[in-house]
Amino acid sequence: MTGTRAKTLLFLLLGGLLVGVGQILRARAGLELDPEAVQRWVATQGWFAPVAFTLLVAGRQFVLLPSALLLTAGGLLFGAFEGTLLGAMGLVGSAAFTFFLARGIGGERVRARLSKNFPTVDRYVESAGPWLVFATVAYPAGPMTAVFWAAGFSSVRIVPLLVAVAAGGLIRAASYSLFGATLLDFGSPTFWIAAVVLGAGLLLPLLHPGLRRCLLRPAAPPPSGEA
Repeated sequence: MTGTRAKTLLFLLLGGLLVGVGQILRARAGLELDPEAVQRWVATQGWFAPVAFTLLVAGRQFVLLPSALLLTAGGLLFGAFEGTLLGAMGLVGSAAFTFFLARGIGGERVRARLSKNFPTVDRYVESAGPWLVFATVAYPAGPMTAVFWAAGFSSVRIVPLLVAVAAGGLIRAASYSLFGATLLDFGSPTFWIAAVVLGAGLLLPLLHPGLRRCLLRPAAPPPSGEA
């Protein structure tokens, strides 16, 4: 077995191990698809609760819990401001975990082939990729995990990636944390304001005709090659 294949296998095993550990943690902690279940577990961590919550968000792809649920729980636990900060830090950690795992599995080889065979595409991805990451993370329903994996297999660099995730993560985390912080006052004017803000964040971008065309049109076939 070559060194490259051994490295790929090692990272695949690491990814599988992390998912396994995450599922054991989820089962033992009773982390169901419910913000209150997350709140109960984090509340048992005492002084370590903020760190535990941040690590939970950072490892959400291994625990298999959606960011919407966790970020909402952050607002419920810590309030809108602290929940936003902790949630955004967790999203940065999630991006870093996924990026380095993708690079270890084979991202470096894929990136080298992209740079060699499609240099124009490679340069475009390197420059525009962080902006796409920012937009995906900032949009409350953007597919973050898929984008983080794609970044790891592309020419996007780690520092611009994490800066984009931090900026977009603050927006996403604030949207859900504000909503989560009002759940204890369900039905109050503050709750409805937070719900409208979250709903507007989900729906208003879809009113842009260019974005709708981009989402609805069929994917273009990949380029056949470059000179």
